[in-house]
Amino acid sequence: MAASFVSNFSKTRVLCLLIALIALTAAAGYADSKAAILVTQVEGKASKSAGSSWANLNLLDELPTGSKIRIQDKSKIKVTFYSDTHAEEVAGPAVVRVEAKSLVLETGGKTQLVAHNAYKGIKSINSIKVAGEKYGGTSMRSVAVKMTGIKILSPRGLIIDKKPSFTWESDSKSGKFTITLEDDSQNQIFRQTAEGLKLDYPSDAAPLEPGKIYIWTITPGEEVMGIEKTGAAIKLPETQTYEMLTSFTKEAEARLKSNPEDTSPLVELMVVYLDFGLIADARKICTRLTRLKPNDENLKIWNSRLSEN
Repeated sequence: MAASFVSNFSKTRVLCLLIALIALTAAAGYADSKAAILVTQVEGKASKSAGSSWANLNLLDELPTGSKIRIQDKSKIKVTFYSDTHAEEVAGPAVVRVEAKSLVLETGGKTQLVAHNAYKGIKSINSIKVAGEKYGGTSMRSVAVKMTGIKILSPRGLIIDKKPSFTWESDSKSGKFTITLEDDSQNQIFRQTAEGLKLDYPSDAAPLEPGKIYIWTITPGEEVMGIEKTGAAIKLPETQTYEMLTSFTKEAEARLKSNPEDTSPLVELMVVYLDFGLIADARKICTRLTRLKPNDENLKIWNSRLSEN
């Protein structure tokens, strides 16, 4: 099944749109109010109108209505509309004009509707939070009221790492913290004291299991009864989905290793993680991409957006 999943993703990479990014942008209020489309794929050479001149068209560009896109011969672009998240593809040579709900051909080529309302269950990135949210149909609420001065950074919500690292921020004067991990039946997986603001998953602790919900809590200093805890819920996807995602992850990493100059496997991996609600893991991939392409302004923007959550 996993192999089939990888094969299907390989065959349909062109359909692996950044719809999740559309959702994050539009619903969270990040999108330019004048932007009509998000560029989700550029193959070959294409340019966008910039006043009376033309500039290169890039992945993650946002264009307003009235903009024009010129696609060279043997090139192709794909865009997704903020209005209803449908996607359109254009093969060159062609020139198209951006309207609110469609691309209009001015010369050559043809437009093709490739996905209409392709992404189901769109959420604002600001709604992907532990308290009161549902992950995989299961309510996952924090086990305790957050204590003033401690903020959990990661992990929280859906994740893919069976042995994640735990990070937090704190105003506490204590240099030590007690971290406890339990499953939703209150079976303790581990309890460990950490110094600083990070704890790597203990090597002797059992790894997380797909489909199960876990709660990790943190207290300053040594844990004692009566002290409020700051807590977060985490969950790996169900077994079948987890196996599919790990297979795709391995394939993407292998492709990147074989051609380090081509970062498209990481872009696709980020898209897949977002599509499955793996916000924290998508954030890590975006950070990697930003390090690999430090001058890419679009990646800086998206890394900033994801880092805010």
